[in-house]
Amino acid sequence: FADKICEPLYSPIGQRPYAPSLKLKIHLVQRYYDISDREMELKIIGDIFVKRFLGLPVAHSKFDHSTIGLDRDRLGAEMFHACHVFILAQALHKGLWGEEDDRWLVDSFHTNARVSTPGTFELIQQAAGRLVRYVEKHNPTAYERITQEMDVQKLSQKLKNSATKRDRDLAFSELVVQSYGLVAWFRRINEDKESRWASEEEQRTAKELCELLLRILRENTTGSPDGGNKEDGEMLDSGDELRPASDEGTPVYVELPKDKKPTDRIVNAFAPEIRAGFKSSKKSFVGDKVQVVESAKSRLVLLAEPIAGNEPDGAAIVDLVQMVSEEFGVRPKEVVADKGYAWGKNFQQMALRGQRLVTPVPHFTNPTGKIPNTEFRYDPEQQTVTCPQGQTTSHTTRIAKSEGRQFKFPHATCEACPLKEECVGSQKAGNKFGRTVFVSDYAPFVEEVRAYLQTPEGKAALQARYEIERTNNEFKNPHGLAKPRARTRSKLRTTVKLTSIVINMKVMVKSLTRPPKPQGAPVCA
Repeated sequence: FADKICEPLYSPIGQRPYAPSLKLKIHLVQRYYDISDREMELKIIGDIFVKRFLGLPVAHSKFDHSTIGLDRDRLGAEMFHACHVFILAQALHKGLWGEEDDRWLVDSFHTNARVSTPGTFELIQQAAGRLVRYVEKHNPTAYERITQEMDVQKLSQKLKNSATKRDRDLAFSELVVQSYGLVAWFRRINEDKESRWASEEEQRTAKELCELLLRILRENTTGSPDGGNKEDGEMLDSGDELRPASDEGTPVYVELPKDKKPTDRIVNAFAPEIRAGFKSSKKSFVGDKVQVVESAKSRLVLLAEPIAGNEPDGAAIVDLVQMVSEEFGVRPKEVVADKGYAWGKNFQQMALRGQRLVTPVPHFTNPTGKIPNTEFRYDPEQQTVTCPQGQTTSHTTRIAKSEGRQFKFPHATCEACPLKEECVGSQKAGNKFGRTVFVSDYAPFVEEVRAYLQTPEGKAALQARYEIERTNNEFKNPHGLAKPRARTRSKLRTTVKLTSIVINMKVMVKSLTRPPKPQGAPVCA
């Protein structure tokens, strides 16, 4: 089937290429063993078992490692996704999955990128160095003009270990000023007719590197050159004087405090897609995450997609389930995930599609130590909230940002309540309202899931979700996605798609070759 899927990519004239089905088998063997392109080349040359699987003669030794890498990049993730879907369609036709009472399990695992996380000083140097080296290689005329107008060597100067804090602050400020100047000069020279690029692609890449440097500067620094005459972070013009400090000898640019930097900031200039994320409140990582959708009954991977390391797990679950349902026309009885997917909006959207999302529902406690909101009864039909003492209120204030409403009890009612100290405590005189209770727009859907979790079926569903951890472990350890070789998300997606195919092939082989269980066989004590 790979030959048919990949047929539009090949020209009918010229030298006959290797068959796409052969190359797909090579990529699958490579993912099975989690080996590099060079190691795969050696396996093709010297492993008779692999040659037999590939259908190559024993004497064959012409498959270069560069051919493997180029073919993988040219085909891309979408083509391998098509192969993954085709194999799943065959499995569905054979009845290996797709039962009406099947559960779909959803979870994510994190990957550790093979990149460093330099400090801000080194990060700016990385980005500036990439831009300068690219201009030097692809536009010598522009590089010569830049070097005549500024000292680009200062962009790569290292700090001495003996440097004082003041020296470091002044060096940091000078580096930022030089980098802003580089961006300004690059933009001017880039538009100059005398500094033409060889191709539009090269010019576009140079612009992207320039914008990358500018983004890193804005994400990590604050201040203004020329004694504050320019706005915070505004770029220097090419005619501005480059000064590392103001007339008083203080830095004009300083590093932003860590809590002021954006959470979606770039951490490595050579791998700008990589992000720093948190797997839990105490465990951080630098890399991407992979979302996995699995059939609980068959153990087949229905879909696997990489996302940014700082993207919340629950942001894409509805789209992932919808994608699989539309591709195969199959709907699960329920979708089971962990508490990272327990969003009220997800419960609502899945319910509107006629499906149930089952996750642990968190129990929120009152940070003040008073009676929690869960002790108050919400009536969605009457739009009222009743307190533990039986008092009811319908007075609400809409809070659009939090997607819900704040119910407020009258001050007089709370003052006369015997549970006042346990509920609201002391209040200021003149307050119009006493206790307030926030009710989310998704409260009915959350409560429906909470009630389902108390049933035997709900408890069984939560127990079933742990099965996907085996698949996650298989992705990460035997097949190397705990620390993938790919540094861009597009290449990681290709690796994820191939690994999904390999895992599914192993599952199907086990399922199709397992001997049937004898009926009525005695059970050993």
